[in-house]
Amino acid sequence: MMCLSTFYYAWLAYRLSQKTGRADVCALPSGVSVPHMFIVTFVIMLPITIKTGDPMKGWAAGLVWVFFQSFILMIGGFIASRDPENHAARALLGTLAGVSVTFISMRRRWRCT
Repeated sequence: MMCLSTFYYAWLAYRLSQKTGRADVCALPSGVSVPHMFIVTFVIMLPITIKTGDPMKGWAAGLVWVFFQSFILMIGGFIASRDPENHAARALLGTLAGVSVTFISMRRRWRCT
């Protein structure tokens, strides 16, 4: 599914390039979501591996996550193709917000100085 969603995003970028005559169109479906893979590794895969003692179960949990993520990416691709304005800014801000919320929620208590 990740492969199919990547090809779909590349096709959307190609179509936009042909339509607008621009050569600077890019398809980056998983590039902006790379930071979240660290979160998946340390918040999903690592705890399961530690709790069960079986790294294959942690790996399987990671694969299940990627499976569901692929559907989310494909749905997002259909939605995004209707409004192509400012996608890069939205994608980068979404990644930053997601990482920020994760780090905030992982912190147990706040220290005010």
